[in-house]
Amino acid sequence: MMIASKITKYPTLQFRAPNPLRMNFCIMTISYQNLQNWLLHNWKRFLAIEILCLSNGFSYYYFAPKIYEANFGVRLPKTQIALTAEPNKTEWHLIISGIDFLRILQNPLGYGNELIRDCMGVDTNQNRKDWVNALNIGLKNRGDVIQFSIRLAGEGRTLQCAQLFEIEVMRDLTSYYESAIKQATIEGQLEKKIIQFEKPSVVGAIRLSDNFIQPNLKKTLIGALLLGLFLTVFFSALQKKYRH
Repeated sequence: MMIASKITKYPTLQFRAPNPLRMNFCIMTISYQNLQNWLLHNWKRFLAIEILCLSNGFSYYYFAPKIYEANFGVRLPKTQIALTAEPNKTEWHLIISGIDFLRILQNPLGYGNELIRDCMGVDTNQNRKDWVNALNIGLKNRGDVIQFSIRLAGEGRTLQCAQLFEIEVMRDLTSYYESAIKQATIEGQLEKKIIQFEKPSVVGAIRLSDNFIQPNLKKTLIGALLLGLFLTVFFSALQKKYRH
């Protein structure tokens, strides 16, 4: 909470902040002079902690698994239907809506055993959940196209799994397409109402990211610097408390 401050030689800012060592609130004053005095007394600790945090950040960036992203799109199967009220006009209807297909893909148990083994190593419940979490799925073109993004460790593994997943998605959509034709034939709608069917199709080739997208060096180093600053302030507060 901001409160009024006295006019001093240096610009100051006062606010109420929770004491890190107690549950009550204390008055903190931030000014150029205070920052200068704090750095003068804590620069060695600040430098040592920052070097340690940056070293850990570089180690994490170097040893962490490199995550790549593969993207592809699939056009959903549709039917062209003549309107009952206006026979000269037609409308396109999806055989299965994008939302319904997304719900199916969110079920970890709905994937083939071979896909999970090839992409995740072992077919376990946890690996199936990890596979679903690795998928980022969205709708485009008013729901006619499903856009898939797959993020996995390893460039070759990501591309291979995207290819296998694309085959499985196309197989599932083709089964819906064939079932719709069979059902329309049984009900005798092919000549009366349904004009034509449109098969599911792949929209463009699979695109793999040029480089790994995680870990991000810039974000890692910024996080390490902020952590070092926080730890320096925290240890300085501990030292000041127990000295007095």
